[in-house]
Amino acid sequence: MMDFSWLNESELKREEEGKLVIFAPAGTDFFCNNGTVSEEGITPESLHNAPYYYTEIEGDFVLTVNCLLYTSPSPRDA
Repeated sequence: MMDFSWLNESELKREEEGKLVIFAPAGTDFFCNNGTVSEEGITPESLHNAPYYYTEIEGDFVLTVNCLLYTSPSPRDA
């Protein structure tokens, strides 16, 4: 099994049928820095505050992702 790490760990996560389900809080985003910086010279917090679960690998790979958008009521409200 690969070792993964968190950046901005999600408080709302669970495993279902061998899949990891992560909920990103409202108002969060995660964008690669395309040169956007704030007056302080850093990437604005609003562009990298969403949960991010990652690992580093070498070589070719295939990544399959299924993203769903939940509107209110969300699964957290259940």
